[in-house]
Amino acid sequence: MTSHSCLGRSPKARWYGANLGARYSLSDKVSVNGRAEWFTDEQGAHALWAGVRGDVYAATGNVEYQLTPAIRLRAEARYDIHDGPGRLFDNYSKDQQLTGLLNAFFLF
Repeated sequence: MTSHSCLGRSPKARWYGANLGARYSLSDKVSVNGRAEWFTDEQGAHALWAGVRGDVYAATGNVEYQLTPAIRLRAEARYDIHDGPGRLFDNYSKDQQLTGLLNAFFLF
């Protein structure tokens, strides 16, 4: 658990979370990955939340392809739900969001 002071709020404000991930190889070059996450901020103290309190639950899934031993490509989808007062996503207008991402990364 981490305690932080930011934006002039109480130094006793806390936010914390947990996640669980899994990876399954379909072949030598293709794998699927999943992750479930939970994050809470009871006082709305986290700088990125701008005073919005509550819990966020997220589920992420992706497919990864190994182009070469040093280059991998990944397509990812993530779904987030905010449970608490106020709104957190899309300029503080929604409680849910779906995002997608395409990655290319290099191992060295």
